[in-house]
Amino acid sequence: MMESRMGLTVQQKGGSQADLPKPLPPEPPIHFDDELHHLLSEADRALARLDGMTTVLPNADLFVAMYVKKKHC
Repeated sequence: MMESRMGLTVQQKGGSQADLPKPLPPEPPIHFDDELHHLLSEADRALARLDGMTTVLPNADLFVAMYVKKKHC
């Protein structure tokens, strides 16, 4: 079990890991400054591009499965 600012990562019986977030609201509270707004905007754009790609993929479920497998290897 690993603890971080975000929460806990625990090992599951099947060998995979699960992320357990800390309860909300966070302590200390989040301060929304210009840098955080910029990072959130970049993340939003990246998610929108990924969402757009799923419209041209023949099988979006296969794409997601390959990504999950790659992330855990």
